[in-house]
Amino acid sequence: MLRGAAAAADPRTGASIYGAVQNLCLAARVHGVGTSLTTLYAGHEDELRALLGLPEDALTMALVPMGYPERGRWARPKRAPVEDVVHWGTWGVHARR
Repeated sequence: MLRGAAAAADPRTGASIYGAVQNLCLAARVHGVGTSLTTLYAGHEDELRALLGLPEDALTMALVPMGYPERGRWARPKRAPVEDVVHWGTWGVHARR
């Protein structure tokens, strides 16, 4: 939530919060807690403000649902090796180790 931002015209108002949100998500994962950053509720900002009892001048920046996975622990993310996705100097020249 960012105070004084409800009437802001700049879509980047409060964007600096996302670094903290990312750190929250990473820290939660270390403790086995899953997170999901969402802004899909943005079309219902007024209802959310009423539900949470937020001040009129406040604007939410994101919601981060958190919880323990139903099964198992977090697996290592399935990603291609960095050498296959990083290009060196120009497109198509892959980074080498």
